Order: sequence, then C-alpha cells, then structure tokens
Amino acid sequence: MGKNKQVGKNVVGDMIQNSVVIKNTTNDELIRLLSAGNTKEAMKILKMQDNILGATHPYYPYYALEVKKIGDDYIPYSKPLTKEAFEKYPPKIMGKFNFSNRYKGFKNIKDLLDYSYKTQTEIEINNIELMKMIGDETDPYQDEVKLLLSKTTDWKLKPKEFPEARPYKIVIEGSEISYDYILLRTTRIEDNKVFLSNKEQGFDTEFNFIFDLKNRKISVTMKLNKDVKASNKSLLKYLRFTKSALSKSKFSIIALEFDAVLAEGILDNFDYDSLFGNIDNEITFVEYITLIEDHYNTTVEVPEQITEDDLEAVYYLGEALKYGEIKGTWKDGTFDFIIAEDSTNNIRNLEDKPFDLSLVAHGKVVIFKEEFPIHKIIRTFKNAQMKDLDKVKKKVEVLEDGDVIKVTFVAKGDNQYTEQFIFEEEE
Repeated sequence: MGKNKQVGKNVVGDMIQNSVVIKNTTNDELIRLLSAGNTKEAMKILKMQDNILGATHPYYPYYALEVKKIGDDYIPYSKPLTKEAFEKYPPKIMGKFNFSNRYKGFKNIKDLLDYSYKTQTEIEINNIELMKMIGDETDPYQDEVKLLLSKTTDWKLKPKEFPEARPYKIVIEGSEISYDYILLRTTRIEDNKVFLSNKEQGFDTEFNFIFDLKNRKISVTMKLNKDVKASNKSLLKYLRFTKSALSKSKFSIIALEFDAVLAEGILDNFDYDSLFGNIDNEITFVEYITLIEDHYNTTVEVPEQITEDDLEAVYYLGEALKYGEIKGTWKDGTFDFIIAEDSTNNIRNLEDKPFDLSLVAHGKVVIFKEEFPIHKIIRTFKNAQMKDLDKVKKKVEVLEDGDVIKVTFVAKGDNQYTEQFIFEEEE
C-alpha cells in the first residue's frame, strides 16, 4: 500500500486512506461506547460533534448552528450564545401579509388594531411572507419559517389580552347579604362603554357590569351560572340578594386591594323566573331545604316538578327545624290506641269532659322519596273530649292486650293544637 493520504476537509471522525474508509468512525465509536454502557464517554463525543457543528455558523461565536425536532422534522436553526448576541445581532422575524377583505370598512390599521383589542377579536390575515433575521442580515437558516408556512393555513393576529381579573366585593345598601369575593375582568370596550364580568371565575352567580363612560352611569345584571351547579345555599343567597335589589337599593362595588368603592349604581336587570308566585315564597322554600340539609348532613336534590305532598312536607319539616314547634287549630281526630294495662286504666278513669290530650311518638317525613326521621313528636290537643266515651269503655273491657282500638276526639272550646319536636335523642 502507498503512503497514507487524508482526503477532504471538515470530515468528522471518518479517516479516509487511499480512498478506503477506516472503520473506526465517530458513529461506530459512539455505538460501541453506548453498547458497553460507557455513557459518560459517549456524551463527550456527542458534545464534540455539537461544538464542531455549532462553530460552522457564519456568526459564530455569537450564534451556533443547532438542530431541533419539530414534529417528525429535524430543522437547523441559529441559536444565540451570549448576551452580546442579542445586543449586536438581535434575532427577529420580519414579515409581510394582507388583511382579509372583511376589514375594508376600517380607515386604517390603527383603528383595526384598536377594534381588535377592545373586542378581543382575532384579525384574519393572508398572503403571509416570513423571514428570520439576525440583526439586519438574513438568517442563513430559514427552514423553521418555511416549515411553519407550509403547515399553517389559518393565520390570525391575536390582540393583547385585557388585564387579569381583580377581586371585588359587591354589597347592597341596607342588606346583610353581600358577595365578598368576585373576580371581575374587562371583557370588551365598545361605544365608550366598558364591560366587566366574573364569568371566568367559574362562580355559581354571574355578574355583568357596564360602565358608561360618556354618561357616567353604571348598570349591572346578575344571574345564576348555568355552567355551574349551584348549591341550595348559593340559591338562597342569590334570592335574598335579588330581593334586596327589587327595592332599587343602591349597590356598591368595593375594590378589595384598596378597600375603596370603585363604583355605585342600581341593579336594573336580574334573572328571576319562579313557579312559586313570588320571591318570598321561594326564599322560604329554599331556606327550609337548607335547614334540612344542615341538620341531616345531606344534599337535597330538588326536582323540576314539585308535588303538593312534597311541598307540604318541606314546609312541615322546615318549620319544625326552624321554630321547634308548630301551632294551629284542630276540630277532631281519630287515633289508634294499643290495649295495655295502663291505657285501659286511663280510659276507665276518663271523665266525659274536655281535657288537654298529649300524644308522644316517633316520626318521619318523606321528601322527594327520601325519609327524614324525627326522634320524638309531642302532639298536644287543647280541650279534647272523647266521642262515645261509654261505648269505648265497654269495648276496652272485652279487648285483650295488644289489640287496637280506634278512638275519636273532638275539640270543645279553645281548639289550639301544638306539635313539639325533639330531633336528638336525650342522654
């Protein structure tokens, strides 16, 4: 063989001798090291390759040539290496484009961009031309923008976003009900009006404010957020707040960050549509539902259609929980008595005149097919007189323990009726 001769320049790892490739190439060495588990030495070779590749960039040592993967494609790009690179040769993209014909009505670009920001509307553009630049010179590696242009068909200019939502408190004059933490954010600006909403908060109650800058007025609408399932407590708060608003009382928006009133106005529009006839009836119903939920540590699912029986049951148990007793009047009543020694003696000794009858029993209330137990109910009937007392006494004498006898009482004089409720078992 003749004298060894190296052919070519910038050959990384491949030694060529008399046109015969010597097999100890960089790739072979890399594979050998990785197969042997010598990761540390393999990484040194990769780093050497990166350094050699990076140094081929025309603007080295400010920029290096590197490769990155975008999807299934490997793209060469210019990577700035130093702070000085950004100062002397700042990377940027220059481009040309046309606005869609739909924007012909705007006088100039400034008006269009102003509209885009105030309405948070993206602007459609077409005929896009892009070029990467390094300072004032063309970047030698345009593959990234070429790939972007080839794979993107829908181009839009996105406006700068409105400032982030800020926390506020909303109160109504003379009302104890308030919303203590509402995140309001500008949603659009139009015709000298600024629109704010807490929709992004994902709260069960949605507030929308309109600040009329020209006429120096403010209006607000509120409604339950249909995208968020409101609890019965949230619904009760909403109804009470709405009731306060019905009186046209002044509301205030307080900026929590500064503890200062941002604005004041009248709640002139709210979402209220109920089958209860009026808001007071619905407030009472929902209040009783929440009392039931709290006492029984449960959640009551109220159906869209409420039967008369369920409505009465809610009012009955709700009043019992709220007041501890229910009062009314009575006319007559028939009760089952189980024959036993004490009940038989009581009937034998009963005189044919009015007395206060008290009955004690366990109870339960069924609401929307769910049972709610009551430990003890004490029912008192004022001026009760047994009907057909002599006949009842004769029946008692022939009945045995455990038999049941129906007894009717009628009210004589003051016919007040009271139910007292004991919900917890006495210790």
